[in-house]
Amino acid sequence: MDKKKWVKFTEALDKLAAKHKIFNKAESIKLTADKDSNRNLITDAWSDIAKYFQRATNKTVPSIIVNEDTSVNLHNHGKIRERNIWANHSIVKDINWLRNHLHHCNKFLGQQILPQTSIDINIQINRINNKYGTHIIHTNSNWDLQWSNSAKKEYYALNCILKQEQKK
Repeated sequence: MDKKKWVKFTEALDKLAAKHKIFNKAESIKLTADKDSNRNLITDAWSDIAKYFQRATNKTVPSIIVNEDTSVNLHNHGKIRERNIWANHSIVKDINWLRNHLHHCNKFLGQQILPQTSIDINIQINRINNKYGTHIIHTNSNWDLQWSNSAKKEYYALNCILKQEQKK
């Protein structure tokens, strides 16, 4: 920023401070023995000062207008890189899902699977089988070695499919 813009900024800041009587508010703060009350008073004063700086900046500095009342999440930053652009995102997600469940199977071999978890796993297996033409068998009520061996073969097949896709 050049000197003219700084002068314009300080003038805008002075006008806002005078309009909202920030000097009177600062002088009227009476500190007491109550630390929580003092903290609240000072926090409110600093909050007002920060708002005035932001408003003066929005009025004078040429840039993106930032609203002090909205969060960063609501601001439209533009598209940096969407996951959907990456062509292999879906298969990598499925491979990672299968790898995690193979890990769970090996870790909890012989242990019972909750009914809802078993249903969710089988739905995902169905989706993967239909999507990639694999033959992963469905889980039963327990983690077993037969499912692990079947899923490992299909896991390697999915990795081969991914390598083929990356070569294209």
